Amino acid sequence: MKVVSVLFSGSPDDRPTTRQEAKLLGATRYFPKRLCIHGHSEGRLASTGKCVACQRERNRPFSLARSRQNAEQNREKSRRWQAENKEKANARKLAWYHRNKEKARATNLAWERANREAVRRHNHNRRSRKAGAEGSYSADDIERIWSAQRKRCALCRSRLSVRTRTIDHIKPLSRGGSNLPSNIQILCFSCNASKWARDPIDHARKLGRLL
Repeated sequence: MKVVSVLFSGSPDDRPTTRQEAKLLGATRYFPKRLCIHGHSEGRLASTGKCVACQRERNRPFSLARSRQNAEQNREKSRRWQAENKEKANARKLAWYHRNKEKARATNLAWERANREAVRRHNHNRRSRKAGAEGSYSADDIERIWSAQRKRCALCRSRLSVRTRTIDHIKPLSRGGSNLPSNIQILCFSCNASKWARDPIDHARKLGRLL
């Protein structure tokens, strides 16, 4: 006996058009010639006779509500699955990216623009690993250092905001400095640009603060 799949990939002329015919063929859907009142063409469930698309629309608010109520549990479940199935998870991410390149790029760009400091912190930590530098720092470390500096530039003492502050290695990574919080200071754009990769003692002499 011929069995029709749930999504049915054959010719439209071969699809069951009545509920009784669908049950006889073992299909889960049937496709009456008359569409539902909302014009959906995805067929009706053989078990209930209800429109598949209409049922999905009705259930969507409840699904979203359940998802929001269990958001943290779902995230933890997803993280655990990805940790246990790294190859599958990476393959799925790569496949999604190839199907949605423009969307992925736009999303990444928007996130980077909204989280410039997080991007800089990530780049600093990445550069330190490549250079073999010791340690790393977190967003909490930056907030603690900024508060200790009374939200002012460590060099010129101008008042800073989240948008105008920059992260600087006191002793540059290129000169053997670490990436530990103890080697981090908060500067304004101008001071960070003028200091660049100069040794802190040499820079202090240039500013006339040391003989």
